[in-house]
Amino acid sequence: MSLTAGAVRMFEEICTLARLNRGRVFPSYDWLAEATGLACATIACALVLLENAGFLLRQRRFARDGAQDGGQGRPRYRQTSNAYRVLLPASARAYLPRWLRPAPLPDNHIHARSTGVRTMRRCSRRLAAANWRRFRWVARLVVCSPGWGHGSM
Repeated sequence: MSLTAGAVRMFEEICTLARLNRGRVFPSYDWLAEATGLACATIACALVLLENAGFLLRQRRFARDGAQDGGQGRPRYRQTSNAYRVLLPASARAYLPRWLRPAPLPDNHIHARSTGVRTMRRCSRRLAAANWRRFRWVARLVVCSPGWGHGSM
C-alpha cells in the first residue's frame, strides 16, 4: 500500500492543525477541501489511506438532532465532523532523521535505575505490612526523581 500525493498533503495539513490547536483536530471536509485545494472525494480517499497505513486515527463526532425517530421516542443523531489524532507508526519511525528521534538514556543512568529498583525490592520484602504504604510513596519519590543515581541526593 502506498500513499498518494493527496494523502501526503492531507497529512501535512492535519499535522499543522494538530500543532496549532494543541492536538485538537476536527475539521470538516469542506474546510479541508478549501485548505488543501483537493476535491472532497480525494480527501475521503486520502483519509482512508492514512488511517489504513496507521498515520491517523479517526473518531466520528455526532450532535443530537431535535427530531424523534418515527414515533419510537428515541432521539436522532447527525454526524457533525470527525476528530483526528495524528500517529506515527513504528514502521515510519526508522525513516525519521536522527534529530527527530528521542535521545537514548546514558548507560550510567540505566545502571543506576536498575540497581535502585533491585535495592528497593530487597528492602520492601523486609518491611512490615504497616510500613509498606509509606515505603511505596517514598520509593516512588526517590526512584522517579530526576537527579537520582547521580550523587545529587
